[in-house]
Parts: sequence; C-alpha cells; structure tokens
Amino acid sequence: MSSLTLKTLSILRMLVGSSTLLLPRQIAPVFGIPISPEATIIARLFGIRDFVLGAYLWKVVRDWDATRGNGGHTVTSNLPTDIQQRPLIPKGSTATIGQADKITGSSLLESTDPSAQIQTITTIRRNNLCTALWLGLACDGVDVASSIVCTIEGNLSDMAKIGVGAGAALFSAIAAQQLRRLKREVEAEET
Repeated sequence: MSSLTLKTLSILRMLVGSSTLLLPRQIAPVFGIPISPEATIIARLFGIRDFVLGAYLWKVVRDWDATRGNGGHTVTSNLPTDIQQRPLIPKGSTATIGQADKITGSSLLESTDPSAQIQTITTIRRNNLCTALWLGLACDGVDVASSIVCTIEGNLSDMAKIGVGAGAALFSAIAAQQLRRLKREVEAEET
C-alpha cells in the first residue's frame, strides 16, 4: 500500500470537493458541465461528498502510517508500554478507535476470556483504511456508471466525459489497486 498515493488521492478529493462546494459555477465548466444558478445545489452536494471522502481518507492514512511506523502497537504516548502492546478491543465491540485512544485501564483492556476474539490497533486501522477506500470506490463507481448512461443518452459533453467519467474511473482504479495491496499484505501476514 502506498501512503503517498493515498494521500495524493485524498488531497485531490478534498481539492475538487472544496472548490466545487465553494465555487460551483466557476468549477463546473472545468469538468465540462455548464451549470445554471438553480443547479448549483447539485454541484455543492457533489462537492461536500468528495471533500468528506478525501478528509476521511486523509485521517485513516495518517492513522495507518502511525501504526505502521510504530510496529502497530502505539495508541497514544500517554499509555504505558504494556498496555500499548496488548490487543485492545474485543471483536464485535461497539468501541471505536477514537475511544480506544482515550482508554487508560477500562474493562476493554482487562478481558480474562482467553477465547475472546480481539482486534489490535493495526487491525482496526487497516479496517478503517479499507472502509475509506470502499466508500470512495462506491461513489466513483456510480459516477462512472452515470457517465456511461449520460453518454448513451447523448447528454454529456466530451469535456464532461473526461472530467467526470475518466476522473472517476481513475480514482476507482487507484482505490482498487490499493485495496488489492492491502489484501496481499494481510495474506502475507497470515502465512
């Protein structure tokens, strides 16, 4: 998995999203889509979606980098080393990684059931990263399909085919590639 690729993807999403959110009439023509004043709401909806996807991806990539850089054990420097190296959250628990960062000795850390399936910070952060990639892939897949439908209907300009359709296809390809890399990493760890 390439952190640089994922951070670039997240920055591009946030850039496209924020510019479309803040300046829909000026940015829409860049994508080959002329927009009327009444339709700016649609552009803004698109903008916030891409900004949020980019921001979430940025956050989970940063978390993943922190995990990978510290052997997958660091939750926060405020926790004792023995707690940092223990698996933290029982599988199936409703606790989140954000809550785990604040744990200082709760029952989540003191499970006495040896058969309990547990997740480490590395597993949780990897799952968060996969979620971020799948969310983007789902949105981009719908964008590609919508571009194809609009092309068939004849109501999409050549510039829009490139700006929307090809852009979404590129983002989909990057996300799919990174998901495959993560899967290979998991498989390598299990062997």
